[in-house]
Amino acid sequence: MVAVIVASAWAAVVLRAGHRCWWPVPRGRAPRLAHASRRRLSKRAAASTTAVVLVLAVSRSIVLTAAVGALLVVSHRRALIRARSARRIAVIRALPDTLDLLVVGADAGLTPVEALAAVAVWAPSPFAAALAAVGTRQRVGDRFGDALDVLVETLGEPVRPLVGVLRAADRDGAALGPALRTLAAGARDDRRRQTELAARRLPVALLFPLVLCILPALALLTLAPVVSGLLRTLTL
Repeated sequence: MVAVIVASAWAAVVLRAGHRCWWPVPRGRAPRLAHASRRRLSKRAAASTTAVVLVLAVSRSIVLTAAVGALLVVSHRRALIRARSARRIAVIRALPDTLDLLVVGADAGLTPVEALAAVAVWAPSPFAAALAAVGTRQRVGDRFGDALDVLVETLGEPVRPLVGVLRAADRDGAALGPALRTLAAGARDDRRRQTELAARRLPVALLFPLVLCILPALALLTLAPVVSGLLRTLTL
């Protein structure tokens, strides 16, 4: 009975942590995770719950179970933060290419609705699924301006300027091409800064394996023959 209560409480903690670690969405809407992300979250929650129950059943110690649960919560939250960061980086990297495709559609005389539908076929991941979701919401009766909310829900804050431009073009008839070109130039600058930031972080990431793996092995290969020779000399 105690194991069931602890398992239930742990599952609630895991799911709540996953909800808080994803992108905030305006107007109180819950963020919509991708199918793969939801599946990974469910598997992690199930595995963590099983681990807590096994620790409680084997050790029969509430303190040890609580310690294991706390470690799993921290690990789970760190994994979600890393996934959120990776998805944001993927959005920043794919945004300029998507904007360029939209510029081509606008120059071809397509309306915002038609341009978005055409680009959804050729857009890179993760924009292809998000743009297709906009079309799906339109087919079920949503207006184009309201259907654009799904882009912010699934892709986060980097696409909010794009949503604003598309809404203005659809509502007021504003020129789409020049605004998209301006956004594309800014998005390319953001992508370049993100790449430079990742390059600056690389030496820090390589420091741990360099100090703990490469340098000890190098020292062993360098000093071991010398030490062996000295010991052989002293023995003789």
